[in-house]
Amino acid sequence: MSEHAPVCDHPLFNYQPAWASSRAAAVGHVTRHANLALAPAALWSVLADPRTWSDWLTVHRRWAVEPRAQFVPGARMTAETVMLGVTNTVEWTVEAAIGPGTLVLIGAGESGMRTRLTFWIGPAEQGSRLTVTCEVAGDRLNDVIIGAIEQDGAEQLDRSIALLEELAARAPEESARPALRLVHSAPATPERTPRWSGDAHAHLKMVR
Repeated sequence: MSEHAPVCDHPLFNYQPAWASSRAAAVGHVTRHANLALAPAALWSVLADPRTWSDWLTVHRRWAVEPRAQFVPGARMTAETVMLGVTNTVEWTVEAAIGPGTLVLIGAGESGMRTRLTFWIGPAEQGSRLTVTCEVAGDRLNDVIIGAIEQDGAEQLDRSIALLEELAARAPEESARPALRLVHSAPATPERTPRWSGDAHAHLKMVR
């Protein structure tokens, strides 16, 4: 068994990967656990918003079309991903999206590659316990390729979790920050000539 094989008692991780299409297909696993100093709801608000994925999930490069604000079970979404420096197109199907705890996507890539990406968020003593598992299968994969995918996947997940934590911690501050709005004033009347020239002036107001 790979050193990256999942170690988790959550039922989502104890299954025969039927999505792999063939029992003979080679399957690679990468699992990462992290205790984060964020409430599950705060973490979920970023993780479950596909518009944020290019900001923290390093394997994800971009969506083919502008995504909706949240994942919806049964929805199909096409993304450009990068693994081992190679760009791939993956069509994701949202298998489960249960806030603020579980997000599961099944992907079909090029050359018969299939993958399952699972996020699980649970409460912890000082925040959240995050478990991320990525599984990759394909009839053309061998032990050498699986090993390389697992090593690259583990490194990418470590970076992604750190970026996710940073982004989720910053989100409340940014949402509470007042926005700047450009407001054009009416032209000055002859009776009250402004101290500067021009027919109109603009100023910035702080609005919440």
